Amino acid sequence: MRTLTILTLLFSLWIPATFAESTPYGPEVEEAYRYYLAGTEGDKKATGNAVSMLETLRDEHPEDPLILTLLGGSQTLQGRDAWMPWNKMSLTEDGLAAMGKAQRLLRPEHDEWRFDSLPVSLQVKSLAGITFTQVPDFFGRFEQGYALLLESSQSPLLDEVAPEVHSYIHYYAALAAKQAEEKDRQIQLLQRLAALPVDDDFTTAARDALAEAGE
Repeated sequence: MRTLTILTLLFSLWIPATFAESTPYGPEVEEAYRYYLAGTEGDKKATGNAVSMLETLRDEHPEDPLILTLLGGSQTLQGRDAWMPWNKMSLTEDGLAAMGKAQRLLRPEHDEWRFDSLPVSLQVKSLAGITFTQVPDFFGRFEQGYALLLESSQSPLLDEVAPEVHSYIHYYAALAAKQAEEKDRQIQLLQRLAALPVDDDFTTAARDALAEAGE
């Protein structure tokens, strides 16, 4: 069962948190990811630990898009928790830039590698997509994030994983469609999510939204 985590940067973000049984990543990455998840719940010390570990891992594996994505996500958490407005801006921008760079490092093998039960390519795209669409408009990342979420939601790679693993992707794609005022696409995404053979927070939210819209 996937779990729901609230990330409050300048926005709310839900992140699933289970590991695939087989992963090319070692325990250091898994530990850093757990620190990152604790950071999303407001643990500033955990966020600092995540950044420290992920910076070391980034230096050792500079071309790894997952490590860079997790580092970027952790840096945005530091931006969330910073006191000074200029620190909030600079740390958040650094994190978004790292996530953007990670997209350019994706290679075909990342469709095959697994982390947190998903292909690494979809982890990288969906986490960045959620973050980009949820930060304020002045960061200028919405369109890129929306495209990443739509691409992830429509990926044939999802056929290879259990529905509870990818339900969150459709939810955030639908949320971005709502932000973009594309109601027809939003309804289509909600219907796809609601039709998944799983009951979790995301499918429940989709069914409630469709009922409210009279669909």
